[in-house]
Amino acid sequence: MNNFNNINNLGFDIFYEEEYWINRIYYALFGGIANERKSSSTYLVEEAVDYILTRYDLKSKPNQIRYYSHVNRNDKKIPFMVRHNKKSTDSTYSIIIREGFLLQISNRTLSILFDNTISLDEIINLEEELLKFIKIKKKKKEHFYMIIKDYDGFSLSKFKVRQTNTVIELHYNDDIKEFDLDVKDFLQDKTKSGLVLMHGMSGTGKTTYIRHLIRTVKRKFIFLPLFMAEALSSPDLLPFLTEQKNSILIIEDSEKLIANRETGNTQSDIATLLNISDGLLSDALGIKLICTFNTGLSNIDKALLRKGRMANRYEFTELTIEKAQKIALANNLPYKGDKPITIGDLFNIEKENNANSINRKRMGFNG
Repeated sequence: MNNFNNINNLGFDIFYEEEYWINRIYYALFGGIANERKSSSTYLVEEAVDYILTRYDLKSKPNQIRYYSHVNRNDKKIPFMVRHNKKSTDSTYSIIIREGFLLQISNRTLSILFDNTISLDEIINLEEELLKFIKIKKKKKEHFYMIIKDYDGFSLSKFKVRQTNTVIELHYNDDIKEFDLDVKDFLQDKTKSGLVLMHGMSGTGKTTYIRHLIRTVKRKFIFLPLFMAEALSSPDLLPFLTEQKNSILIIEDSEKLIANRETGNTQSDIATLLNISDGLLSDALGIKLICTFNTGLSNIDKALLRKGRMANRYEFTELTIEKAQKIALANNLPYKGDKPITIGDLFNIEKENNANSINRKRMGFNG
């Protein structure tokens, strides 16, 4: 059988990177065009190679194994036949498993080339086994920022988002699905600005839903505590906001801030909200706003509801009886199914201090 020791005698030079193509190596070795299966992942190469050599009993056949270390010198990648090179940025193994069966694996890709004598079942089985050697990237911890006042104006303090077991499709009424898709599209669009209103009685899951957005939308979320609402009219705020372009500003329990001015609300901060959500200031900043409140829409300043300024709105309501029954059954909750109920009340329907009630409280429904 041909191997890497005599490949150059076949008229093929593997020492030049521009010629280093696995299909050409296969053709030089076996004189035919291969079937190929290729995948891209971050592989633990050394561990995967050790498994392959053990599985196919190749450790005693070094002529069937070729190792490459690619290093960067003078901005030009050059292949070296040197193992454990300290400057190595990529490792590639080419392995002749048997006649007509060639495998190449690197830090980033896996290629399996084979002829019609090799069964597809064997190839698929090998691929499945090599999944064990894919390096799982550590998931970044989700976080948000809170605006704080300091001696030099404003700054941001970073906080982790509390983890919950919330599943939007399971723990909210079905009509949230369309809103969820639309609001995520809006929040991720850097070309748009505007206001998202989320309202409903306490315990319907507004805050929990915001946690869901922070975890799933790749944008910078900034929380403005209500006690700092007066900061919206501060002359120091605009320079600070110019440093937070394309971020998402969250104001919870904002009833007093966005109350209808026709009913006596004298808050000047609402003018800033209007400018941030729509107008020249919104063009400059690209900041989106999320405001939550527990009151009805009739109590909200009508200017905030204007089309073009309000990008989206959703009313969080009590769970339907059918939805509440499904949740109660899945979580062993003593819900009678006689009336609609908020998700917060449902998960606190049983107050006994036992392990089950502790687990339920960790669902974290509030807002």
